[in-house]
Amino acid sequence: MNKKIIAITIVILVFGALIAWALLSPKNGTVSNTTDTESTGGIGSLFPFFGGTTGGSATEGSTGDTTGGTGDETPPEIQKDVLRKISNRVIAGVTILPIKKPLPEEEAVVLPTVRLAERGTGYIFDVDVRGENEKKLTGTTVVRTAEARFGDNGNSVALRYVKTNNATVATFLGKVTPNPEGGVGDLKGQFLPDNIIDLVFSPDGKSLAYLLKNSNGSVGFTTKSDGTSRSQSFTSPFSEWLLGWSEAGLNVTTKAASTIPGYMYQVKSGALTKIFGGIEGLTTLASPNGKQILYGIGDEGTTSLYVRNLSTGDDINLGLTTLPEKCVWGKNNSTVYCGATDAVPRDAYPNAWYQGTYFFSDSLWRVDTETGKTTLLSTTVGLDATQLILDDEERYLVFVDKRDGSLWSLDIDKALE
Repeated sequence: MNKKIIAITIVILVFGALIAWALLSPKNGTVSNTTDTESTGGIGSLFPFFGGTTGGSATEGSTGDTTGGTGDETPPEIQKDVLRKISNRVIAGVTILPIKKPLPEEEAVVLPTVRLAERGTGYIFDVDVRGENEKKLTGTTVVRTAEARFGDNGNSVALRYVKTNNATVATFLGKVTPNPEGGVGDLKGQFLPDNIIDLVFSPDGKSLAYLLKNSNGSVGFTTKSDGTSRSQSFTSPFSEWLLGWSEAGLNVTTKAASTIPGYMYQVKSGALTKIFGGIEGLTTLASPNGKQILYGIGDEGTTSLYVRNLSTGDDINLGLTTLPEKCVWGKNNSTVYCGATDAVPRDAYPNAWYQGTYFFSDSLWRVDTETGKTTLLSTTVGLDATQLILDDEERYLVFVDKRDGSLWSLDIDKALE
């Protein structure tokens, strides 16, 4: 009897060990293009746009490898056919691909495709605006990825992360290389210089501008979207700039602080030409043609949104409590879509939002910047909208929730019904 009990016990222990090994051992197929393999610390302080959640590990499946959400987790107050969660992944960056028109013999409606980079791994995925048909495009791991910027119709991406010394910001500029056999492809590219202050793709996505500190202040460079043909675009004795790019050219705005006057400049022939400024807590977003500037004012414990017409010098208070970073321009250069809240507690803005000490609880609005008319599209039940983008036909608004990095889409046509 005792021998049987011992035998059974041994079998149970062995079986349990096998299950534990299967659950805890890393999956095969992970490719790394970095030498840093740790995944904790540093990201939250250097990439405040992404809240306080640290990145995942560098192994495939480290974030659960879950499929894109279909709205099942959406709070019941949200109308699922208007506003829906389309991915449960933690998003580092996102873009919308140009719509592929259906062939004449095809009757199905082609939905826009959202391309995203997963935070912590740098994996690239595609999913449609309804959160269906998710596909993993790359298996190349860029460890600790915290921020991603897409260019060239989503084919190029700059992935940014903090190295394991928690001080050095690295930037990998890669090209999405699909697998010709239909499986998971690669992300091939090169590293840009360390400690880039900011970077931005041109409106057509074919070029990239970035800013580096030097002993005299800072120097701006432009390259092609693959990192080749680098040239110097401007120098400045000041280094705390944020970059923007419209059809009018490259622009720079001083990094915002609630009690410090901010300024915006245009880069022309290697020099900086002042556009406007002297505004406390200034943040900016130029229209596609560069003729209007959406700007935020952080003053008296709150934040307000304005638009300036550069031709006339006129300003319009749009009546929204929000920041330009929570908005996106439409193609007509007069329509803006924003996430905005009813009110905010008195604090130092935009500092409090950047640092994650305060999150907005947004409603989504459409604004006519010529008349100041605002139209409520949807309430979001506690979402803090960032990284807003539109599809080519401006039927869908896609954004990332700053609180948890989840991805959402709004059907604009249905919201206006």
